[in-house]
This record gives sequence, C-alpha cells and structure tokens, in this order.
Amino acid sequence: MDFGAKVKSILKLRGMTIKELAQVLSMTDSSLYKKLDGRIPVTIEEACKIANVLEVPLSQLCEQAYTRAEALGKAIAELKEVLAEYLEEKK
Repeated sequence: MDFGAKVKSILKLRGMTIKELAQVLSMTDSSLYKKLDGRIPVTIEEACKIANVLEVPLSQLCEQAYTRAEALGKAIAELKEVLAEYLEEKK
C-alpha cells in the first residue's frame, strides 16, 4: 500500500474525511486529493504534518517507500558487482 492509500485507510479508521484533513493542514481538499493520488508530490514537511494529525509514526506511512529504496539499493549493488566482474574478465 502506498502513502496515499495508507493515509486514506487511516482516515477511514479515524472517521475523518480528506476534506477535514485538508482543513487541518491549511490546504485545499483538491490539492490534498492530488497529493494522495500521487499526481503532486508530498513534501517531507507535509508528510510529517499528516502523520502528526493522524497520530501515527511517519515510518508507518512511508514504509513501502523505504522498502522500495532498499530493494533498489540492493539491485544497484548487485549490478555493480556483475559489471565489475564483467570488466575484469574483459582485461
């Protein structure tokens, strides 16, 4: 589940609407909808505010992003190793 989906799920559990969250964050509900749908990037500051309002750790909202970054880092490291071996063989 991505950031926006997690926020929407927690809102539902809290009985809160996106419009109400937008008001607390001092933004329009349409811009919050776009951010939660991934059409506009969410800043770290906004993500922290959302986590505070929802009373959840930021890491809970961003868990999938961390997992993807970790997986990407591992894939890059593996590619570097394979490339290094290939280049060594070519010498």
